[in-house]
Amino acid sequence: MHRIGSRVNPQMASPMACLAPTDPRKLFRIGLVLFDISSPDRAVAAISNPVSNCIITSLVVLNPDDSHPSNGDETNRATDPEVPLPERESESKAWLERCNIVNGDSVALEYGSEGFQHVLDSDIHALYIIVPTDQQREYVLPAIKAGKHVLLNDPESTSYDDFFEQLNDARQNNKLVQFSTMFVHHHRVKTFLDCVLYEKFGKIETINAMLSVNYSDLHKVGVTLPLEAGQGCIRRLGRFCVLISALMLTRLGSRPVSARVKAIEYSEAGQPVSADCAVHFTENRILNFHVSYDANSPTRQVLEVRSRDRYATMTDFVIPHPDGLATYRIYDKEMNKMTGKLEVVRGEALDVPSGPPQDVMMWRRFCDLCRNIDSLGWQNNPATAGARELANVALQTKRILSTLETCLQHGVSHKDSVPVHACSVE
Repeated sequence: MHRIGSRVNPQMASPMACLAPTDPRKLFRIGLVLFDISSPDRAVAAISNPVSNCIITSLVVLNPDDSHPSNGDETNRATDPEVPLPERESESKAWLERCNIVNGDSVALEYGSEGFQHVLDSDIHALYIIVPTDQQREYVLPAIKAGKHVLLNDPESTSYDDFFEQLNDARQNNKLVQFSTMFVHHHRVKTFLDCVLYEKFGKIETINAMLSVNYSDLHKVGVTLPLEAGQGCIRRLGRFCVLISALMLTRLGSRPVSARVKAIEYSEAGQPVSADCAVHFTENRILNFHVSYDANSPTRQVLEVRSRDRYATMTDFVIPHPDGLATYRIYDKEMNKMTGKLEVVRGEALDVPSGPPQDVMMWRRFCDLCRNIDSLGWQNNPATAGARELANVALQTKRILSTLETCLQHGVSHKDSVPVHACSVE
């Protein structure tokens, strides 16, 4: 095994290249829309990093309805009209402090539907909406029509119909709507994609992914114990496997054709905790993935991409390596004339730093995509190609996950595949 050299895509760039902070006067202004202030949000905390190119200028805390009580109570003190305004503001500022927002004292605080309208009328560039999936529509469409870009916190990732409508509205208004899962892949993953999509790697035929998360690491993938509705392993873990595969194969012109759940295990509360799934794509490509929550074994994450003559592996495609540096490998295979089987004959390794935190880079990239659309709209322009690609991959990710959910809901036999309906954005 030796360090990889000539096979690296020459277009791969250093993760620290061109990351100088933006002039504060040109920062991208973000407004936060929260369902409640019960816990800090990791992505919010990343906004204060100078590399993000963003700044929080307003915070709206909404009134939760009776079916979604905050912290087990029927009201939220931050929006309860019976709570004095200074006390409400004190609690909202405390939430900003827990998220390490350095300019918390200058953030405009708003409450309820009236406060939401005030933010829509302000000069912010975009909204980050953190509300339950079934309430997103109520806030996303007005935001788009008010000329704001939208980033959604959408851990369930399966609401295809609503997202498709939101995306069409955004395109008509020359705005971007996207959900945060689309930005989870850090620099190492992007570098890995460059290597396997480089022509010398050959035609990708099979992608195998395995993501088994120990209970101690569940918070890193947005899961809590006991498991809540919508926190099954296919929705929460399968989305990472589906996303990276859709991103990879979309660039190669392949589209999902069918999906099936080959095996499934449930918790006592009825939540999927272990699953084996397969997704078939055009051009005879296939994704196989295993996802599970595991109380006893350490977290394991392995992504393997195979062509006829090569295969590549990486072991941190979801949760970045703790020391910021890890190795992925590319192997060559040749036909053994004696056995008639392909055998590994050589391998090369590449050390790639993970770069800045992925949440920080999420905001930086979101900001860049929004500015490009503000300048050029959704027209077929190289500067907006990234937004169009993300839109297509997001739709495919949601469609595949929705199809797998259909398999579970209707008890489809593990031998039967369910068609994945076509979806794309021109």
